[in-house]
Amino acid sequence: MLKKRIAVALAAMLCLSGCAATPAGSGVGASEEVSAGTDGKGAESAAPDGAASAEETAERGEGSQENALTLEELQKMPMAGTGEWVEASDGSKWFKNTGTFYDTFDTVTQLIAYTKTEEEFNRFFDLAHQEFQRLHRLYDNYQTYPGVTNLTTLNEEAGKAPVPVEEDLYSLLQFSVDQYEKTLGFVNVAMGAPLALWHDAREAAGSEESEEGGASAPETGKAAGSQSAAGDASTPKGGVLKVPAASELEGELPDRKALEEAAKHANIADLVLDEKQKTVFFKDPLLKLDAGAVAKGYATERVAQKLVEAGLAHGIISAGGNVKTIGTPVTGKEHWTVGISHPRPEQGQIIAKVSVEGTSSMVTSGDYQRYFTVDGKRYHHIIDPRTLMPAEPWISVSVQTEDSGLADVLSTAFFIASREEAEQILKNYADTPIDVIWVDAHFAVSSTPRIEERLQR
Repeated sequence: MLKKRIAVALAAMLCLSGCAATPAGSGVGASEEVSAGTDGKGAESAAPDGAASAEETAERGEGSQENALTLEELQKMPMAGTGEWVEASDGSKWFKNTGTFYDTFDTVTQLIAYTKTEEEFNRFFDLAHQEFQRLHRLYDNYQTYPGVTNLTTLNEEAGKAPVPVEEDLYSLLQFSVDQYEKTLGFVNVAMGAPLALWHDAREAAGSEESEEGGASAPETGKAAGSQSAAGDASTPKGGVLKVPAASELEGELPDRKALEEAAKHANIADLVLDEKQKTVFFKDPLLKLDAGAVAKGYATERVAQKLVEAGLAHGIISAGGNVKTIGTPVTGKEHWTVGISHPRPEQGQIIAKVSVEGTSSMVTSGDYQRYFTVDGKRYHHIIDPRTLMPAEPWISVSVQTEDSGLADVLSTAFFIASREEAEQILKNYADTPIDVIWVDAHFAVSSTPRIEERLQR
């Protein structure tokens, strides 16, 4: 839902020094709790008790419809809060601040960090923003950039001859290929052709919702989401954005024969990666890549590694459903708390909370932001490769494991898998600690055994 997610980003920016800078909950110190929802893959926000979430603000139209801002106006807004000094358990002083940006991976991204000085925070924040921007351009499915060979370039050229790519793109693709069989084929980076048809259907459903008399902007910068028809446009082409209600997003299903024909060109064996030459080639010239199920999580992990190498010891990255914790809170708490947003926001803000210790990742996939309806039935963006239709029966799945890229992949895989299939996937990753939380269509919350004692319903 293009306009809603842009409005969510707007609202988050507008309440930066309030709701974003002070995480939610009681009994937990500042920046020790984040509340997680989904932005296709899940959008996290942090808000004080009683404060409206960005989603609620967007639904009310605050900072979105009546007070809509253009992209140019948004870019001029400050991205870092004023911050505050907090006392650690050992009596030392730490500067705690939140920085927010909205211009990468079609989502709102936040860095919450404890640092020794304000200048140190600004250095970490600038590094995170620059790295997310670089990886966003590299993993972009829909737009090329001068001097950058990215996924769009590959979709245009790799069916003709091998294309040299830089390490961060090659490693993303190799990582994706490595997960294919382990996830029972449920997450397929080569499935771009059929996913594009779902993207077009969803885009058409929302095309009448932009103002200024024009159609909504073409999709730009979508390099993450789920195994989906990627995401909706992240960068408006001027004009004023409107937030449609979910009921407004009526559409038509993709043609079944077209889906089946496109699926003939989604064989991951036709993706040829040459490790020595660092080139990518498609044996099938009609194959298309879509890294929506992995790119944002993979990028989040890369950014976190850069921050740790630069000296960050205590913080959280929240990148649209990808929560990456670094170290521990300085206040003496042994864990961070991550709240999982209710899949139907009208029924509540949080459906569960999880205690997360040390450096870890939690990623949520959900059916409740990128979808359209046909004859009253919801068609979300997470596509089962067996049926070429939206997966059932889960409406939200969260995965905790150390690596954010892996958590991103698995949140999609477990969303598609039955519980029996999920057990097989878990066996395929037996050497890696992985915890899963499922929410079904009746809002019943279940989980793998190990996380149960850390799960608050």
